[in-house]
Amino acid sequence: MREGSGRAAGPPGGVEGQSPSRKPPKAWGETRYTWGTTPTTYRYTGQREQAELGLYYYGARWYDPYTARFTQPDTIVPDPEDPQQLNRFSYVGNNSLRYVDPSGHVLEGGTSPDDPYPTTGDEELTDEARRSLIYHYALKLQAQGGDSLESFALLIEYAASLYDQGVPDDITNFMLDTACVVVGYCSGNGSDMHRIGYGPGPDTENPYYVGQGAFPGKGGWADEYYDYEPNNQMFHFWFYVGLTYFEGPPVAYAADACHESPVAIGPCGGGGVSDQDRALSRQGIELGLELNVTASGVFDSGNLTLSQVGQWIREHLGQD
Repeated sequence: MREGSGRAAGPPGGVEGQSPSRKPPKAWGETRYTWGTTPTTYRYTGQREQAELGLYYYGARWYDPYTARFTQPDTIVPDPEDPQQLNRFSYVGNNSLRYVDPSGHVLEGGTSPDDPYPTTGDEELTDEARRSLIYHYALKLQAQGGDSLESFALLIEYAASLYDQGVPDDITNFMLDTACVVVGYCSGNGSDMHRIGYGPGPDTENPYYVGQGAFPGKGGWADEYYDYEPNNQMFHFWFYVGLTYFEGPPVAYAADACHESPVAIGPCGGGGVSDQDRALSRQGIELGLELNVTASGVFDSGNLTLSQVGQWIREHLGQD
């Protein structure tokens, strides 16, 4: 059941046969205290809490209970005549004791013909929501510092947790969403991913791209994969993972032979790339192949699952 704004959180005694559990919120959604393990992630006003980020998912955007503000501006103004709603980051007109916002757009009880997100509280995460989660988790890892490779592995493990592990469509969604955040490829279905390396490059206008140097430094990377410049190991590796997954091994091997050539070859580039870059490309192709096998639907005990990709990165790219 819903918590906050007068909603009950559940039966006072908890679930029969289990210890009671509580995680009551303050007026704006901050957690007052935690008692036991709650059986659901739907908490303040019935919205899903993403505890790792300290945010709530409202369908249209994310809400930060510690600032009592949405993290993105509203795309509409539900009531232009209400001055409180002219601040597009504010939550429920700054009156959380009276109102809730089921969709991230309109106060409960208010109406707007522009609201595209009527919600029932049990929606699946949208592509945009997943990418926003992955992006914000990357920012959290950046703020924490730590080894570059370990941050990369943790980011991929977090992303993997948002999908069904053995469903081919979810593996493809995982690849599309991580490509958006890590590589800057956000505008297609994967069939033209090569343009990131051989065309206009990353889509720097998309709001979820963390940039090539998101986790700088050598920390954790094996010597054979780190060439010190320009701190783009994560980007380089994941580009080849995605290229192999979406466009197939022949395209990826051709790109590796062309772009990573020690001498310049026409439009391919090449020349000046390092042995470390070439080795990292080959590892990206290997992981892309393994994910392709898993997504083919031919499963056996040896298939790589999404939850194992982070550890694969540690074992194959890390220092011994």
